[in-house]
Amino acid sequence: MANSVISVGLLEMLGQPPLIPVEKLQELNLELLRVSLNIPKGGKVADADVRLVIIQQARRRPYSNAELQKIRRRFPLALFIVVNGRWNEGAARSGNPYPGVINIRDTEAIPRIRRLISCMRDDGSKIAEYRPLFSSRESLNWWLSIGVSKETLKKQMLVRLYGHRDAIGGIKIAVENNGWSCKQYRIAELKSISSEGANRLKSGCCGIAVVRNRAEVRVLMRMPTTDKITLLVADNITAQERVQIQDRLHCDVMAKPFQNDDLLEALQATIELPLRRVA
Repeated sequence: MANSVISVGLLEMLGQPPLIPVEKLQELNLELLRVSLNIPKGGKVADADVRLVIIQQARRRPYSNAELQKIRRRFPLALFIVVNGRWNEGAARSGNPYPGVINIRDTEAIPRIRRLISCMRDDGSKIAEYRPLFSSRESLNWWLSIGVSKETLKKQMLVRLYGHRDAIGGIKIAVENNGWSCKQYRIAELKSISSEGANRLKSGCCGIAVVRNRAEVRVLMRMPTTDKITLLVADNITAQERVQIQDRLHCDVMAKPFQNDDLLEALQATIELPLRRVA
């Protein structure tokens, strides 16, 4: 059961780019189905094999409740996730949130979906414990009960943390508790790493940069070299800057606030992919 392929439906966004990197979903060893609201006459109207349906919400309530129920009837046994874009975070911006779905932000979507997929493979009973009317604390406890996926690497890795000690202290503890070695550096020390050192980062190490303000974001944007950072945690970063950093520094980006489990899940994924390519 641990290696079973999970079927996931991704509701297409009409005329808009996806909120989440679809290629990241395809790396999770799942069957990704493109789902449309328009079901052809005589086509398949129910699919009990689909375990997860992802709805992307770049603006307030892009689908009516009737349209959502249409998808629910097609996939009656699926867990529904709504990925909210930058301008739809929380009920105040989202209007009336869709009932009976798990709401997550686009910047934490891939790590959390990865955790859900892993939990479905290992212990589906925890997924069944989700309740739409959880309080904030109950929801947090539910996510923590799912925990980081059990695909943790056995190989010892060195994690380099770049940022102010106040910003990376808690991350250092979480990384070390996960069994990895960790070293702390200032953001400015990224400039002093040679190309040889950058190659070592890609092979036997990984780097996390934590930026606390827009000035530090601009410093990163002016970095003359690339491939030193595998994961960036940023505060108050725009969608355009996120895309630019991903293209220029070739790293994943998470926004604050975040849970340490989400960060570990994202870091784990960035470590595993280069090792698969080397193998």
